[in-house]
Amino acid sequence: MYKRQVLQGVLRGTGAAGARAVIRNPNGPAPLVFAEGPAAEAMAALDRAIVRRMRATDELGLTTTPEIEAELETAPPVAALFALPLRLAGEYQGALYLGYRQPHYFDSDERNLLHTLAGQASVLVQNAYLFAAAEGGRRRLAAVLASTPNAVLVTDQTDRVLLVNPAMEAAFGLRAADAVGHPVTDVLAAGEAGQELARRVMTGPTGSDLKLELTAGDRDLLAAVSTVHTSDGQAIGRVAVLQDVTDLKEVDRLKSEFLDGISHDLRSPLTYMRNYAELLPLPEDPALEQEYVNKIVSGIDRMSVLVEGLLEMANLRAATSVQFDRVDVGELLSEVAQEYASPAWTRGVRLVVETPGGLPPVGADPTLLRRAITNLLTNALKYAPESGPVVLRGEARGDEVVLSVLDRGPGIAAAELPYVFQKFYRGGQGVAGRPPGSGLGLAIVKSIADLHDGRVWCESTPGEGSTFYIALRAVRSPAP
Repeated sequence: MYKRQVLQGVLRGTGAAGARAVIRNPNGPAPLVFAEGPAAEAMAALDRAIVRRMRATDELGLTTTPEIEAELETAPPVAALFALPLRLAGEYQGALYLGYRQPHYFDSDERNLLHTLAGQASVLVQNAYLFAAAEGGRRRLAAVLASTPNAVLVTDQTDRVLLVNPAMEAAFGLRAADAVGHPVTDVLAAGEAGQELARRVMTGPTGSDLKLELTAGDRDLLAAVSTVHTSDGQAIGRVAVLQDVTDLKEVDRLKSEFLDGISHDLRSPLTYMRNYAELLPLPEDPALEQEYVNKIVSGIDRMSVLVEGLLEMANLRAATSVQFDRVDVGELLSEVAQEYASPAWTRGVRLVVETPGGLPPVGADPTLLRRAITNLLTNALKYAPESGPVVLRGEARGDEVVLSVLDRGPGIAAAELPYVFQKFYRGGQGVAGRPPGSGLGLAIVKSIADLHDGRVWCESTPGEGSTFYIALRAVRSPAP
């Protein structure tokens, strides 16, 4: 209701035929749109152009149809318009614009009024965000309670079970219908892990969280037990959340082995930094002293990034916890595009997904394949901001499905293309303004493709953009 009142006030104060507010949506790719006035619906055709144009200007007044056509490169449904950016805490969030049926000249008094109205419309932005955040939080909470992979057990103040989720049923062989309403000691009577959890739920401290490790079957579980309090501090029950850490423990083991193996390779740069450190302090030459300190800090930073990337590469080589499944490429690309729509919008990039109907699935680990596509997409956002659409495409080529990410950034020189997927390679060394990185992002993409017996390559034209490809074998249904 308040949103309508704001826009109706804008119309009454200006005599415009339509008013529209187009605001970034924090919960999805489609913007939040509010409109009032007889011309407002027709003005929707101008939304994208207005939002893009107002990102870099404080106001836009176009008094005639030819001016609008020249500025926005589209046939306008109105004869004049005035647009203002909407900002929160100095950050661009969208635009408010008005349309007029007849050519209209905006004098200084009218411009000042419109700027004042735009300030009032900022309240509309804030309210829209609060509503979107509340609605998004409600939906996320409902999804977590219904489908979280962590096991959840809730009891009341009499230690009777109020809730068990599907993950808890699977971990301890329970049925929610049989567990709810019964004492937790009876529900978890089978097995040493269940008995220990029940005992801790009943007797654990009420003023702080309790954590314990359990082994149920061949799985390692980390349980966190907390007391549930009302707003006035009264304890009304207990909640236990159990996370399966079996795979995490295996990864920790592999990390330890890997670090032991590369310790020799790291000794040389460590010696280099130690030599600089032994030359300090140099009170007689502060400039040289600072130079040595900077070299040491720079070496530490590079080694930190290097070790993190190497650990991920090692995990991929070890192929720990790889879960192959039939992956719908179109669905995966759409999910990634939706997840990164807001960051892309912030960098002035629109994400486009192109997949034909009937595209066969691929056999892959969904998490790893998503990581590979995400690496390629974030690369495009990093190197090609404000460059037009980035296209995520899937297509069938013979026995393969080829996934690709196309950007219209600066491109890559032909001489560098054979090396872009190598570890630590970063083309154009020394180019001013090049974003920082470890040189491992594309190497990780290649490792994921290799793990799936796939292949990767890049096609690029300097000044026009780049396309990165991942080809995986298609999974086709047997002929009837």
